[in-house]
Amino acid sequence: MLTISAHHASASDDGDYFQVAFEERRDEEESPYLLIQRQFEDEDGDVCYLESHDEEFVGHFRIRAVRLGRRRFLIVVNQTLEADVALDIDEQTLHAIKRILRIMIPQLQVGEDEAL
Repeated sequence: MLTISAHHASASDDGDYFQVAFEERRDEEESPYLLIQRQFEDEDGDVCYLESHDEEFVGHFRIRAVRLGRRRFLIVVNQTLEADVALDIDEQTLHAIKRILRIMIPQLQVGEDEAL
């Protein structure tokens, strides 16, 4: 399981391209991170592109489950590939991430649990 303490996070969209990023330390090459991207320009088979400092989390994957709470983001790719991101972000960033995740992964319900 990939574990990150994200002190920086962002959500962005540019036309048919969407992205959510979590970083422990901004702009440091060796800093742990998790990036989730999806494009809607071409048929993509409902997969997202994941990138991380951990090479297991690099490639195109179909996301199986996500949970987003005030202090935590959990993502399940498959039975052996999961990430747990502790969040230290403001409310505005949290809502932006939630909006983008709902677009990128429409077949899944992005739940918000205050206990997370």
